[in-house]
This record gives sequence, C-alpha cells and structure tokens, in this order.
Amino acid sequence: MLIRNDVLLYAGPSSRAVRILWIDPGQTMTFTFALGVAGAWPTLTPLRLLEADVQNRRARLLLLDPYAAKAPTAAPTLAQLAARQRASGVIASLMSSSTAVFNAQERRRLVADVAAANGLSGATVHRYLRRYWEGGQSADALWPEDIAATGTRRPPSRRSAQAEPDVRSTFRMAVTRYASTHDAFSRRAAYRQMLEDFYPERTIDALPTFGQFNYWIDKDAVLQSV
Repeated sequence: MLIRNDVLLYAGPSSRAVRILWIDPGQTMTFTFALGVAGAWPTLTPLRLLEADVQNRRARLLLLDPYAAKAPTAAPTLAQLAARQRASGVIASLMSSSTAVFNAQERRRLVADVAAANGLSGATVHRYLRRYWEGGQSADALWPEDIAATGTRRPPSRRSAQAEPDVRSTFRMAVTRYASTHDAFSRRAAYRQMLEDFYPERTIDALPTFGQFNYWIDKDAVLQSV
C-alpha cells in the first residue's frame, strides 16, 4: 500500500526518485514529483502503475526518506522564523485549493494571485513550492536557505499528534506485532504494516499519520516493552 509522501527509487542507467504528493480518495490516481530535478513539476500518474513498479522491482520503496527536510540544529533567528512563516502562509494559500495547484494551467493563476497578494515574484512562489514538495510537504522544508537544516527532526507538536486511546492501543499492537515477526525494527515499515492490518478500508484522509504513530510510540514507551 503506497501512501502520501512515499518515495520510490528507480534504479538503472536513468536512475531517478519520485515522491507521491497526493492520492485521490478512490485510490486510483496520484500526483508524483521528480526529486533532485531542477524545474520539476507534479505529474499525474495512475496509482496501479506505481504499485506494479514496486511489485515487479522496477522501483524500490524507500523506508527512510533521504529527501525529507529536517529541522535546523541551531535556534533560528527572528528573521529566519519570519521567513519560514511567510513561506508557510504562501504554501497554505496554494494548497487550500486541493488539487488545483498540481495542474499547470490552474497553478499559473494561483501563483500569480498569491504572489500579488504577498508582494512576491512568481519565481519566489515557485521556489517555495518546489522546496515544499522536494522536502516532504512539511514546514521544515520552508526554512530559508541560509539556515542549516541537518540533524534531528523536531518532534511533532502535541496538537498535531493528538490520538484517541483506541488509536494509541492500535499503535501498541502494531509495534508488538511487527517486532515479533522481524529481526530488525523499522518505524516506517511497522507503520505501513499497521495500515494494511488495521485500516484496510479507510480513506487516506481518515488514516492516522506517521507523525502520530512516531510520536505516541515514543510517548507511551512502546518500544521499551517489546
């Protein structure tokens, strides 16, 4: 089961990596983004083709995302915080229109409107978008380029990681089940297995996020008991 933000690596002479930006509720179509490619834009791709590429080993699903943006190791300055806040507001405006920003013609209109409203150039807005998609669609991708972005990612806030008791119980069961059947523990793989085992009928929007899973297995010290 592929999910939003998964990265697929295609090997061979034309080695490339793509990120899944969006999957439609019916699990039929996706928008993907070529990583590490200057001038890349989202591409509409049938989900079944991506799944077939993984199943037939034409592509490898990366359990650890080497392109994911990380939080800065040093405390950001007020100017850097303001720059990220400005970029985050621009991205929020663009992404609020659902899939329109993925379509070239509609994106041109959206970018022009948002650029004018914020006193920015279209090139700057485009740069924000590419950084956001390249870095895993997280706020950490929007730090200005003059700040170091390596090191340990900040834990998700309590607000963004809220989970009901029954969901936390599912997290514990998923960790225990995965740990009992694998020699090495992988958080990403355990999360993916949980989605297949416990949420096979849920739509993407109704699934617990990896951030929630990651936060609560640490908060509840689940790994210490397996």
